[in-house]
This record gives sequence, C-alpha cells and structure tokens, in this order.
Amino acid sequence: SSGTGLMQELQPIWGARVNPIPRSTDKVSRALGVVLPLEAGRVHIPRAASWVPEYIAEFVAFSKDMTHVHDDQVDPTIDAIVYMLGSPAGSLYDNIS
Repeated sequence: SSGTGLMQELQPIWGARVNPIPRSTDKVSRALGVVLPLEAGRVHIPRAASWVPEYIAEFVAFSKDMTHVHDDQVDPTIDAIVYMLGSPAGSLYDNIS
C-alpha cells in the first residue's frame, strides 16, 4: 500500500520510468516462488558489502506467519528475482542498461 504514495511522489520527478508491480499473490507465496533460484546460487550477494549482515538477517527472520519485524528488503528482492526470471536478460544490470 505504501507503493501507491511513493509512485505518486516519484512520477512527477521520474515520469514514465515509475511503473507499478502487479501482484496477484501474497508475500509469502511470492517468497516461496524464489526459494529455488536463491538456493541454487543464482542470486549474487556481495560478501564484502557493509549492508550484507543486516540484509541476510532480514531474510533469515522472514516467516510465513508474518511475525517478522521487517521485510522492506525481502519484498523488493523477491520482485527483482521474479522480474529477472521472466526476462530474457538474466541480470539486473542487463535489465536496466
């Protein structure tokens, strides 16, 4: 729901580059849909980046009963993986360049 407000705020600045992500399933179902590519090592997470421990901790805490405190990084990561899996270009870099 916060995405609507963010889109309204960014559209005057970024114009047509702001597109909603249509979702037809709940967050847990979307997360389960990306477990295989994550487990297969198809998602690169840089080891030396300062943000990685917090990022990984959020994924580890994510629970199907939604008792976790945060999922602000989990949700867009899921969206990115789903987008890249459905795209002929296999990386985020290839999809935005």
